[in-house]
Amino acid sequence: MISFSERWHFYRGHVKGLQQSSAGGVVRIRLPSGLDEDKCDKLLSFLFDDEPLPPVSINDGDWFAKRYIQWALAIQKHCRVLVSDRFYISAPERLDNGFVAYDVLIPMAVPLRQILASLQWIDDFLETAAPLDTENHPALMTTVEDDKRFSELKIALKKHAEPGLNYYWIARAAYRMEIPLRRIAPAVYGLGTGCWSRWLDSTISDATPAIGMRIAKLKQETSDLLHSAGFPAPRHGMVESNEHAIELAQSIGFPVVIKPADADQGRGVSAGLENAEDVTVAYELARAVSAQIMVQKHLVGFTHRLTVFNGKIIRAVKRIAGGVTGDGNLSVAELVKVAQDDPRLRRMQRRSGVMVLSLDDEALGMLKRAGMTPDSVPALNEYICLRRRDNVNAGGTNVEIALDQVHPDNRLLAIRASELLRLDIAGVDLITTDIARSWLETEAGICEINAQPQLGIRGQREIYRAILAELLPEPYRIPVHLALAPSSFEWSMTDKKELLMPLSCQGLSAREGLWIDGQQVSRPFDTGFAAACALLARTDVNSALCCMTAEDVLKSGSPIDKVDSVIVIGHDTSTPEEREALRQAQNLIEKR
Repeated sequence: MISFSERWHFYRGHVKGLQQSSAGGVVRIRLPSGLDEDKCDKLLSFLFDDEPLPPVSINDGDWFAKRYIQWALAIQKHCRVLVSDRFYISAPERLDNGFVAYDVLIPMAVPLRQILASLQWIDDFLETAAPLDTENHPALMTTVEDDKRFSELKIALKKHAEPGLNYYWIARAAYRMEIPLRRIAPAVYGLGTGCWSRWLDSTISDATPAIGMRIAKLKQETSDLLHSAGFPAPRHGMVESNEHAIELAQSIGFPVVIKPADADQGRGVSAGLENAEDVTVAYELARAVSAQIMVQKHLVGFTHRLTVFNGKIIRAVKRIAGGVTGDGNLSVAELVKVAQDDPRLRRMQRRSGVMVLSLDDEALGMLKRAGMTPDSVPALNEYICLRRRDNVNAGGTNVEIALDQVHPDNRLLAIRASELLRLDIAGVDLITTDIARSWLETEAGICEINAQPQLGIRGQREIYRAILAELLPEPYRIPVHLALAPSSFEWSMTDKKELLMPLSCQGLSAREGLWIDGQQVSRPFDTGFAAACALLARTDVNSALCCMTAEDVLKSGSPIDKVDSVIVIGHDTSTPEEREALRQAQNLIEKR
């Protein structure tokens, strides 16, 4: 069983080395009966299918207490809420009623009530699921999916989720690399501190040119530019009506692709259209997304996303549209049912509420075109395509390709295409039947360039780490020293500036304002904490001294997770209460 203290304290800054804001309080736990560590992890394994839990020693007497918090954090990550792995838990205090009490600091990315609700749900679930066989995964998942409280909890948490996978996994990589992270604006992160800091909006960096991005977002302009530079790109044109779309498709020659000219992520895209009837249906799908509709010659082959970063190919992926592969025995309908139990599709269904691969009208139309029905039995290894587009969110699959399997001409083509738009990072979509053959020898063509490419996650999280390592060379952060004084201690700006000399600090923050190279560059702030945060966010600072009071730290925390040193001022002349406040404040600050 688990219970919580009524009073919790919220820290806007960093305490005990935690990487984000946190909530501090008391958690009381009575160890569950009939459950061991291994079974608990297996019962809750669906929460960390994307990320393994950080290890906790099996010999650690506080294993369950630490796991409770890790499981609660895993629920948030399961909902794509950005929360770090670090938390704080004190030594246990054993109570007379069989409970064990812990002072805890939990990273806070959602309201406290949802954190406590997550802890409470885990406690109740373990008690309910204790009799279940952990090897019977379908039964276990049915228990979870039928749990109304868990569904309500996920709905509440998803309101705080990151807007896309790139945002989430870039920030997670930053936490793993111990890069300071702060939110600049909705969907914009600041990484690093001072002169080492950079801004990122998904895979758009502060160096990505706005002009190149604008062109890449408009598919017709991109295609026109590619044609004018002699790059391979399919014939295309813009249309204003369904009749015009049919006329242009007939002029270009079937098969064709119809898509919105200003949308991404495959929204409204229909490929492989063979006749006017197909065009009519596809036009309406695209029209529901955008008024800017483009008809493009369909290229034979698979889409290969070649991701370019700073003039290098960092990833190659082959996209395969959603479908099933025959085994010579099962019908298409039976194969679809088997595919729907795939963990990947189940995860997507749990998160979106929709099964992306099913025998819907689109799939039935694809079968009819192939001369098949749901009862048809495909031959062994025969692939039956059930989707017109190859995006993952339409049931498609991304197959990683080793870079040495991509023909050098194709790699160079992608790099030059990204350079054509002046993009520092780009996803170049090359359609070809064989990526190992040069585009000069095949009918290959570039169908799109994405200036904000999705990078994916499974098996590829290190790609985010590689991007951040190049974007922010170590040390990521400037030296930061903290000068701490009692709230009543009076020290002049001259006193504060004198501290800069032995520390060789260029920047100074205090409630009175910011100074850089001896020049005041800001107005006063409400608190020393606010002033320190402002100083560390500036790009013209290479080292910092942050002057704060003990009250600043006890109320808000430190401006950064780790400081280089703490200098205490006015300790000898302070009252016992002030000395205790200084001690408590120092106890919250983590040094490098």
